[in-house]
Amino acid sequence: MEIRDKEYTVTFDAKVGRLTMTGILRLMTRDYKEITDLLDHIARTAPPKLEVDLQGLKMVNSSGLNMMSRFVLALRSKPGIQVTFHGSNEQVWQAKTLQNMKHFLPSAQLVFH
Repeated sequence: MEIRDKEYTVTFDAKVGRLTMTGILRLMTRDYKEITDLLDHIARTAPPKLEVDLQGLKMVNSSGLNMMSRFVLALRSKPGIQVTFHGSNEQVWQAKTLQNMKHFLPSAQLVFH
């Protein structure tokens, strides 16, 4: 599944369990509905291994961070799921944000490229 806008792309490949977000996410809370619906679907189906690739995500606003936090909290209720977040060393905000996500889901792995 793919959600594409002029500023961002969100894709989920269910066959390999990979969620990828690229571009700039600076929407109003109500405008995240399509992405939130996708994240809810992923949390409900909970593949055994999930890769969340944020390397190409240059910026996200507080509404987007809230959306991602809710997604990670939903994954906590799925025992046995292995989640790996991929971040970029070039995007300074990602280190702190992904560490916060790890607080919500301590079993998650963080990988920086």
